[in-house]
Amino acid sequence: MVKPNHCRNWMSIVLLGVVLLLTAACGGSVSETLVGYAVAHSEQGVLVVEPLNEDPESDKTFRAAVWVGNLHRNQVGNLLQVQLGAQADSYPGLSLSKKTKQQQQPKGERSVLIASLDYAKTKWENGLPVIDSVSYDKEAAKWEIDLGCLLDEEQKLKLLVDAKQEIAEL
Repeated sequence: MVKPNHCRNWMSIVLLGVVLLLTAACGGSVSETLVGYAVAHSEQGVLVVEPLNEDPESDKTFRAAVWVGNLHRNQVGNLLQVQLGAQADSYPGLSLSKKTKQQQQPKGERSVLIASLDYAKTKWENGLPVIDSVSYDKEAAKWEIDLGCLLDEEQKLKLLVDAKQEIAEL
């Protein structure tokens, strides 16, 4: 005969297993907020990529990147805060935006970023250029843009861009 305590223990184990299984199955549906630059558009949507991050537990760098299907192509060059819905388990990810907020950017930054991304596309046959960092020197009236490649960490460009969008490699 099975004792009642054994049944409770067994049911607890089964219930825990079901909860873990549901958590794993629904793992992609957890909302997440991504703050990054819109760097490209395609039939999949607009690619939003975080600037480069350092992983403190290793010597590797990484960046979150998600194709957001319901953003308009005119978002390229904007710094966005995107609240994501369910995500496909891929890299870059695939998702829809639940809410998108354009972040404050200095005047002229967007057009300089678009010109810089276009310049990098002419230099690299493969890969998607992404924005690693952006800084503006007010005295020189020039932008310094560091670009990386989404799928190839070896490809990098450091650009100096003036108000007329004349680009020089550093």
